[in-house]
This record gives sequence, C-alpha cells and structure tokens, in this order.
Amino acid sequence: MLRYIDADKVIDYTKEDFTRSREKYDVIFDTVGKSPYSGSVRSLKEGGFYLLGNPGLSQQIRAPWTSRTSNKKVIGGTLSYKTEDLVFLKSSSKPER
Repeated sequence: MLRYIDADKVIDYTKEDFTRSREKYDVIFDTVGKSPYSGSVRSLKEGGFYLLGNPGLSQQIRAPWTSRTSNKKVIGGTLSYKTEDLVFLKSSSKPER
C-alpha cells in the first residue's frame, strides 16, 4: 500500500534501524510497534507525522504530549488506516511537483 501511494522509502525494521541515521522523514508509519519512540520522533521533519499502527501503553500516553509540545504529530490507537488517509498525508507533507 505504501508503494502504491509513491512512498519515497519503505524500511524493513528487521534489517535497518532508521532511528540511528541522521535522515529525517515527513511520515513514519510504524506498523508493528518495534521502533523506539524517542528515536522515531527525532527522525521526523518539523511538521511530520508519526503513525503508530500498534501502539503500546507508553506510546499512547506519550503521543498527546508530543503532539501538543512540538509541531510533530503522533497518531495512534485503535484506528484503521485507509488508503485515502495515507494519500492525504502524502499530499499534505510533500510540496507539489
């Protein structure tokens, strides 16, 4: 699905820890809850979105605070992500080409 919406990069968490690089992302979609929360938030660009597909209790507690105290948004919980939602994120986080 992410490749369908033209994601620039899809990372397999079992092969690469993206939080250790200095690269910044518009959107991080953690589908399995294996990425470190703080490292993921640091890896976001200003105005970026951190989508938690399977958030633990700690992440659910930290998400509202992060969203309120920075211009990075953390979204998670018992949500069902739809292709339309990801298309919206793509259009709102990238400049027009």
